[in-house]
Amino acid sequence: MEKIPTKIQNLSVDYLKKNDISSENMSSFMKWLQYYLDFCSKYSHPKSSQESLKSFLLKLNQKNQTNQQIKKAQKAITLFYELVDIHQKKASSSPNQKESGSVSVKSETDRDMKKSTNQSWNREYKQLKDEINLRQYSVRALKTYTAYVRKFQAFLKSKSPELIDSQDAKNFITHLALE
Repeated sequence: MEKIPTKIQNLSVDYLKKNDISSENMSSFMKWLQYYLDFCSKYSHPKSSQESLKSFLLKLNQKNQTNQQIKKAQKAITLFYELVDIHQKKASSSPNQKESGSVSVKSETDRDMKKSTNQSWNREYKQLKDEINLRQYSVRALKTYTAYVRKFQAFLKSKSPELIDSQDAKNFITHLALE
């Protein structure tokens, strides 16, 4: 499990203290933030996207977390989004004034937000090939699957794989059915 970056951790602790969050709730917040950041990293979700939060909460539900735990996780990540939002606004309103850590949170969030079209899919093609080889499918199967992934990529105009959601897949399947 990766550690929360120090700047984000410090900003989070400061933010929670300013909002009179108890030390017990603070440790819970940090735990859920850690799990969320790991989840985003593992499943290639942008950290600043509400869709990532939905996917994270769904994953917690699949792992049989209690409703109370899921609510705590949701509250923690919502607070994290608020923190990022505040520091983005501060950084944009006073670009010459460098606050401790605000550049780090802002640049990381901006990097996630800028991933849109014309992105490389090399990693996805490699993963596909590795999976096909692992399952010992034929070369022909690899060619067929690769062809459909290329069609999907073209349909999405090379949208970053990290930003693809279920609606993109539904639209693509509808497109294929009507084609």
